[in-house]
Amino acid sequence: MILSRLGMTHPTSMSGGILCDPGQGISVGSLGKARKHETVHAVIVRDVSLAGTMNGVWIKTWQGGRGYVRNILFDRINMIASDHPIIIDQNYRDHEIRCRNQSWAVQIKTSCTGTLCGTSLTEKAGQIMCSQMHPCRDICMEDINLTLTREATQPVLSA
Repeated sequence: MILSRLGMTHPTSMSGGILCDPGQGISVGSLGKARKHETVHAVIVRDVSLAGTMNGVWIKTWQGGRGYVRNILFDRINMIASDHPIIIDQNYRDHEIRCRNQSWAVQIKTSCTGTLCGTSLTEKAGQIMCSQMHPCRDICMEDINLTLTREATQPVLSA
């Protein structure tokens, strides 16, 4: 589920009984591709379950973009066998080739996690990758309780 392809400029809330099973998880992102100026602020994601997702909660911005991501809250998120439960990435790219550090970046500021619990398929449950030129600011992670599991989940929903 991607919350920001259109560059939201007004408060957005997503909560209550939402299940992502399987898939990419919840992404605020793909902002700043091709040096675009994009902004997202005041997003609340609460009371969501993620089962067998590749990613859990994810904020991603492209290198070289402009703008900002501010006041994002992921709270009361239950993860079941997520590959990468928490990702904040200011240097996103869609290929493995290394890029030189860009002089611009979409600023990520005041982004927090509240209660995040469940299981991770990887030992490294969180990744924060910030720009050297315009680094992330005021990132807080509180009340995270993820345990390592080696068992992938079967989809809860079927087509």
